Amino acid sequence: MTSQLISVNPSKTLIPIEELIRLAEQDLEKSRRQGIKDRNKKPEPQIVTPTPQFTPTDLEYQFLTGDFGRDIDAGIQIDYQDIPAIQVVRYNSEKGVVVGSNPFYVVAVNRLLRVHHPEFRTATQGELEKVFQQGILPIKDTFYEDSALVLRSLEDPNSYLANNLAQQLIAKGFNQVSPQKPLVVWLNQLDIEKDEGSPHKLSFKLTDETSPFYVPILSSTSGSKFDESNLDSNGFPKSVGNGTRNLWTRDSGLSRVCLSGGGNLGSNVSYLSDSDDCGRVVLAKPRSGGAMQNLGGNQ
Repeated sequence: MTSQLISVNPSKTLIPIEELIRLAEQDLEKSRRQGIKDRNKKPEPQIVTPTPQFTPTDLEYQFLTGDFGRDIDAGIQIDYQDIPAIQVVRYNSEKGVVVGSNPFYVVAVNRLLRVHHPEFRTATQGELEKVFQQGILPIKDTFYEDSALVLRSLEDPNSYLANNLAQQLIAKGFNQVSPQKPLVVWLNQLDIEKDEGSPHKLSFKLTDETSPFYVPILSSTSGSKFDESNLDSNGFPKSVGNGTRNLWTRDSGLSRVCLSGGGNLGSNVSYLSDSDDCGRVVLAKPRSGGAMQNLGGNQ
């Protein structure tokens, strides 16, 4: 499929994220049976991604816990009352932590942190990998975390949000998108706004910090194996074919990027507003206490 020139057209039961990944796989297989091009014959692409401004030793990580987590959640719930995509994630007073995660909520967290706690932001995929592999927080075999959005086309899933985001990306010089050239945007570099036209009543907004970047490896065959020792500095596989962990992909629309408790990298989940109790929001801040730097990508 050739690159597509971007042109912009003007409450349900919660399902565990691991199940959402499985369901997304079923949808993709159904599409293949209906005649969508089988990408199994494609050579696996190599990836070129940006270099983070921090090494793991520069950062400290934490969940949204205690009074801090409670206050952040309270502020978000006030700002986005009656919006289900936000309300499905909540501070749990018994557990003392914000329970759940979805891209809208993670972006809302960053929105509040920029104003009141600029030393914090949510973790990127590469940082989540360090937390996962080094056991810095107990996420392995337990919790999933959202880190980014990935845009592959202007069609479904999430065509409204895909077109809305594409309009903003044009201004940053990203006027092409294709399933072979997926475009990734960190959630910690986005904002949200209320949007009655959106199926979720919210839309994503680019910020001055937003630096999207292409990740061709996310066009690999869904379910490809990768080795956790062969990742780039942003947490994406350098190659696929060997290893014990799965890379889940799809070939259209706008999806979330998340790390599952089992260590699988999901870039196929289209249910952007869904959350469950196994989700957690992971924060990062410099050990020095200084302000966060931009983690933008090289275009």
